[in-house]
Amino acid sequence: MVKKLTVIVLALILGMGSIVSFTSRVSAMDAGKIWLNDDDTITYATINDAVAAGNTGDTIRISGLFDTTNAAFRDAVVNNGMILEVVSDTTILNNDDDQNGITIASGSHIKTVNGSTLNMQGFKKALDLQTGAEMNDGNYVFKDNQDVTLDGNVKGTSRESLVVDITAYKFNKLHSEDLKLENVTLKLTTSKVKTWDSPPDDGGDLPSRRVVNGYTWNFKNVLFVGTGLKTTDIPNILVDNSDVLIDFLNKYANNLPTYFCLSGGTALIPSEIRNSTFSVRNTLFGFVVLSTSSLNISNSKINLNISGDEDEVRHQGSAGILLENGGGNSQGGSISIDNSELNFTRVNEFQTPIIIGSSDSTLQIGENTVINTPATNDRSEEMIYAMDNIVAVEADSSSYVVTGGSFLVKYHKDTTDETSTTPTNETSTTPTNGAANGNEKLTYFQLADPSVTSLSPLNKNGQRYTYGVANASSDGNKYVWVPSEKVTFSLGDNPSATFADGTNTNKETLAMRGHTIGMAVRANDEAIPTFNTTPISNDASKQFKGWFYRDASGNVLPFDPNTTDVLETMNVFAMWEEVPQAIPTPTQPSQPATSVTPKTSDNTNIGYQIGVLLVSLSAVVILLKTRNLVTK
Repeated sequence: MVKKLTVIVLALILGMGSIVSFTSRVSAMDAGKIWLNDDDTITYATINDAVAAGNTGDTIRISGLFDTTNAAFRDAVVNNGMILEVVSDTTILNNDDDQNGITIASGSHIKTVNGSTLNMQGFKKALDLQTGAEMNDGNYVFKDNQDVTLDGNVKGTSRESLVVDITAYKFNKLHSEDLKLENVTLKLTTSKVKTWDSPPDDGGDLPSRRVVNGYTWNFKNVLFVGTGLKTTDIPNILVDNSDVLIDFLNKYANNLPTYFCLSGGTALIPSEIRNSTFSVRNTLFGFVVLSTSSLNISNSKINLNISGDEDEVRHQGSAGILLENGGGNSQGGSISIDNSELNFTRVNEFQTPIIIGSSDSTLQIGENTVINTPATNDRSEEMIYAMDNIVAVEADSSSYVVTGGSFLVKYHKDTTDETSTTPTNETSTTPTNGAANGNEKLTYFQLADPSVTSLSPLNKNGQRYTYGVANASSDGNKYVWVPSEKVTFSLGDNPSATFADGTNTNKETLAMRGHTIGMAVRANDEAIPTFNTTPISNDASKQFKGWFYRDASGNVLPFDPNTTDVLETMNVFAMWEEVPQAIPTPTQPSQPATSVTPKTSDNTNIGYQIGVLLVSLSAVVILLKTRNLVTK
């Protein structure tokens, strides 16, 4: 107990310290000052006095502390094309619940210079930036006012140069038309301090406005941070080159389930998120896309962190994205994603990344997109939504189209009987490749080589299409949805042969149609058997020649799992050949040596024959001489 009291006292001391620090800073400020252009020797008691004294395009400059006793900014209106410029840190305080502050009329501007900050606190409407007016570079802090309205252009030179920070119990008058932000940081923080008497369920709410031929949110190079917001209902949005972070803080202000809803409507421009990061945290649902709403996501990152207690999730459902119709005869919502990344995280197992909740909702995922989930949960037997995959509930397979990307998901085997005349598809998670490719149900493959950036699968019409997969999933691998074909391996005409596992029945495997078997290592979360190892022959007279197949013309061709594209259902068979018999080397019998007398007719050695002739002639000569001597 003593320890708790000590903690409380310390907290109070720290809180009082913050108040004292703020009060000291305010007290140290110079008294508020208002003047026109560069002449600060003439000052004015109120903004309206300065406006009355000035001319079109003049600059009204302000600085210092305007406390609750100062009426300078009560119902102040800057018009006539004038500029309200804050030249040094300025604080404007009010304690009247019915008192409005500054109105910037059409054609006029407000800005701060020299790194200064404008603080306004305690007004009914602190700032009313009207249509046609502009808020330019500066630091603006609005705390515990009932309203701040930004109907004009909020436009800076960079995000860092224009920062608007609003802390309030609610934001339902933030804009009455569209919210146009360019090169700006806008921070909205829901406070539990109710300065005005508001219903308890109004905290953190934002306005919902339909803009004809435009966007309700129009963000260009914007950092938007929303903390503790109520369920956000926006007809349509444009988020370009921006970062949006909405942390709902699990029913922070109004204690009601939260989500970010694109509510749609007739004749609305499709919503777009491009070249941006959009994060939604601590909420029952991330995006809810209703009615005729369509959302196109390109070159962006979507981060969805889903929470909520388990009982609530079981009764209400919970998902990163819910595609649904708006009730009645309304059409379901649609999402298209290209060259983007979607990351889904959850706090309990009864939550799923995406639910397609109506038959006329559509989800299309194109080239180079990455979908990351925990990839562990498949609880369809208990709850059809509880799976780490994309779930098409009450939707036929054509509602979910994939023509590119890598998907780190938990594969779910569809249980719907596709032969039924009235399929329900209550747990279908299998996409198709779209009408252009024949709406064929696809197979889930893991690529063998994650460096592969593009595939060219063959659709059911015999045509190749490009499947971009430039980016890997969070685990470094690539997982794709493409058409498949069955490949059957048989042992051919050798009844004594077996596969390496000792069996002799035919083996089946899968390949990505248009590619080799070796391009993938897993299909539908199971290892792909190759069966291309050398089979065994128990007949010593036969040896394995290789794997072969017949093409469409009946030609027998060799099959290689790493080079032969599988274009259709294939039957691969082993070919055998006779083991060749060893040919004995003949031995020659030994022969006695004989001298060969060359034939005189043999002219193969003329020199030898001439020599023999000369020897014979010499002998004849000698014999004749000997005879003559004897005669004498």
